[in-house]
Amino acid sequence: MPVRWISRETVDEKRWEACTRSNPQTDSVCARTWYLDCCGERWDALVEDDYRAVMPVFHRKKYGINYIYPPFFTGQLGILGQPAADVAEWIAAIPRKYLYKEFVFNAANLIPDNISGKTLLHRTCLLPLNPDYVTLRSGYSQNHLRNLKKAESTGLQIIRKTDPEEVIRMFRNHRGQAKNVGYREHDYQRLLQLLHTLQQRNAMETWGVKGPNGELCAAAFFPFVPQRYTFLFSGRSTASEENRAMFILMDNFIRAHAGSEAILDFNGSNNPAVARFYLGFGAELQEFRQLDRWF
Repeated sequence: MPVRWISRETVDEKRWEACTRSNPQTDSVCARTWYLDCCGERWDALVEDDYRAVMPVFHRKKYGINYIYPPFFTGQLGILGQPAADVAEWIAAIPRKYLYKEFVFNAANLIPDNISGKTLLHRTCLLPLNPDYVTLRSGYSQNHLRNLKKAESTGLQIIRKTDPEEVIRMFRNHRGQAKNVGYREHDYQRLLQLLHTLQQRNAMETWGVKGPNGELCAAAFFPFVPQRYTFLFSGRSTASEENRAMFILMDNFIRAHAGSEAILDFNGSNNPAVARFYLGFGAELQEFRQLDRWF
């Protein structure tokens, strides 16, 4: 059967999840239907055969133009499940009323060089957690080891429960002030809904760091599916720049999961400074592509 367009209401959720789980290379918590429901106003889907492969498609309308876009907090989506032979066939199956299309494909989706549109390269960082902790720590950069030594001497305390609203507020008061962040009020509200949903479904680990005076100075959320954790969102205070709280947070997360069959997906970044932070823990770069096109 060819690739076909179906509405969100007609998605067979059991078959969808079986499809996304069938390929660990493309599976992530972002592929779950309930997760997708939290991330945008409306999504429908492309489905190949009897759910051999699937692709969620978010869309909306602005200035009279119907268009497709990738929402915040969805990471790599694209074609999920079994490998797709022809990405162009999937794009051609999208209804013609969507005049502008912006797709973020996953690393397993091969984009032909001759495809119509503008292709952008993105990067994420992956850390396999199957080695033991001593081996993993030996892969840290010297700069990270120095920062960890400093963090370990400042009386920081790891906690495993934090309030999502407090972490979002901490982010907004610190990094959220930068012009290049791009989040608006409704994005923060969607994020809060998403974090609450992940908590209710026991599909997320929460890690935080308190300073010597008991104040929260850093926290991060790691949603997961079997064998894959995603570094979804974090917040930190100005104090973390001095006490290096994020270094000790990440080190404790890695220590807790060392020797498992899981992968930690840092979920970015194209920002060189952020990428250096991730790579300093021994992560490896992985490239994936975005395709923008009219008609």
